[in-house]
Amino acid sequence: MRTCRALYRAGLPVLLRFVCIHAGWTTGRLASWCKFVLREERRATLIREMHLHVTMIIQVVTYTRKFIDDAHNSLAEVLKRARSTLRVLKLKDLETQLEEDEFAVLTSPLCELASLQRLIIKSDCGPKTQAMLTNMASPLVRVDLALDYRYHPTAIDPITSLRNFASSLETLHIAADHGSIISDHFSSDLVFSQVKQIILEVSSDPLPSLVPFMVSFPNLVDMLCNSPVNRDEKHYFIHGQDALDEFDTENRELRKRNLATISGNGWPRLEFLYAGVVQSYTSGLSHHVHQWRGVHLKAYNAEYFDAMIGALTPEVLQFTVSTQWFEDDQYAELMTTFPMTNTVKKLAITLLLDPEVIPNFIDWLTYLLTACKRMPPEELYLFLDIDPDGLPDEEDLDVVTSDVNFDDYAQQLAAGIPKLNFIALSPPARYRHRRKQSLGASKEKEEYWARWKQARQPFLRWDVVRKQPDDASGGLMETETRLLDARKCNEIKRQCWGWATEIPPEYEAE
Repeated sequence: MRTCRALYRAGLPVLLRFVCIHAGWTTGRLASWCKFVLREERRATLIREMHLHVTMIIQVVTYTRKFIDDAHNSLAEVLKRARSTLRVLKLKDLETQLEEDEFAVLTSPLCELASLQRLIIKSDCGPKTQAMLTNMASPLVRVDLALDYRYHPTAIDPITSLRNFASSLETLHIAADHGSIISDHFSSDLVFSQVKQIILEVSSDPLPSLVPFMVSFPNLVDMLCNSPVNRDEKHYFIHGQDALDEFDTENRELRKRNLATISGNGWPRLEFLYAGVVQSYTSGLSHHVHQWRGVHLKAYNAEYFDAMIGALTPEVLQFTVSTQWFEDDQYAELMTTFPMTNTVKKLAITLLLDPEVIPNFIDWLTYLLTACKRMPPEELYLFLDIDPDGLPDEEDLDVVTSDVNFDDYAQQLAAGIPKLNFIALSPPARYRHRRKQSLGASKEKEEYWARWKQARQPFLRWDVVRKQPDDASGGLMETETRLLDARKCNEIKRQCWGWATEIPPEYEAE
């Protein structure tokens, strides 16, 4: 490394703080980098975060077996020197790496790392990876695991291999991909009392039960279970009402059974819950939570939703409802029998409109107003969106909602909800989405995106102002809504739009 002395001292820690050994590297580049790091004793100690994907390193034909082995030995030596300073380690295709003899030299240095705070295992977490985890002694604070059914053909107990981190672990992220199934029973002797946050990403049936997590992680504060919508219930509806009745009976019996299992101790400190209605109901959750998000409200789970609102009494509630999930009479009945509660202070609703029901758009908004009156919030975030797949490519969605005066609607909301002091609304206006790759000439692309930008409605935000009547007049309180200017709207647009995301940005896994 040739540079001036001042830049050398200041630049070397920056250069080595984060290292990513990825598929674009050759063995020659790996050997050269290791030689540079090992030239001085202190250089390896400057590494704070390392990403390793050594199985995909390009092997040039001219490399000898000895040259490749020497490169791996040098990398092992770097890991040994960074034993007490490395904080974050990300490993990809680790199971494949551990199965091949040429990478065996790395196993011991990985297990001997003493200062790791976060471990990320991508792609797979097979038996050899789990065996390595049981031999690690770092005081890990966060672990990210990816489970793959190819290594786990049966139900998986994901926490057994984390036994060594029971006293230090605070956050656990599990991604169960490609048909992996998480077991309904964990090792009963393992209790992770320090874990405050769990993130579950499940891509296939069935949804995991939350009960074993309640037993093994009793002091949880944040629980996020992200899974595809309308997936595990499909089977029950293709066979008619009888199957739906059976589904309902199973859910109610399961809730009773789980309530008896957890004996009322299911996460008494829980503040943030991101989970669906049926999963929350059957798991036996019964303690107050501050936020409940990730709810998809449908006709069949309305009763469960009502029960969970009474059990959880959330102060912040976010749910999505789509016109595709209801007949007109079902939606009207749901909104007019909406759970009555005064605990919700902040309410966020995403209303997805199917193109076929757009002529009834005003009616849907009216029913929504009825529901909000039964659950009167102090702040209301309303996101209106339209699935544009059934519309002509060139039709502006503003046309189908041109009869709606959103200022008047905001006034109706303010007048009908006594506690309301803030309204944020995103109108449904955008062109039919098309991928850039599907467009031909660049001029066509420019015209398309110009039309798309023009079609976007501004993000609207109102403050509600309530005026006390004069004593002499004895009249009713006057209510008015005050629309903020575009600059102030844009300042809070990013914050408000977070309500419409499936996973809150602050909890997104890397």
